Amino acid sequence: MNKFYTGKQCKNGHKSERWTLSGECVQCNVERVYRRRREMAEMMRLAQGVS
Repeated sequence: MNKFYTGKQCKNGHKSERWTLSGECVQCNVERVYRRRREMAEMMRLAQGVS
């Protein structure tokens, strides 16, 4: 079992499953990953000198 559902909102107001390993809300995790990908892409563009 990788995820569980408590029925309670996380600190960001999501009512989604949580990961058993970290207890992190699945939706928070998805948003964090997308945000980090955008940041990394921007850092790569800046490092290459592309605007």
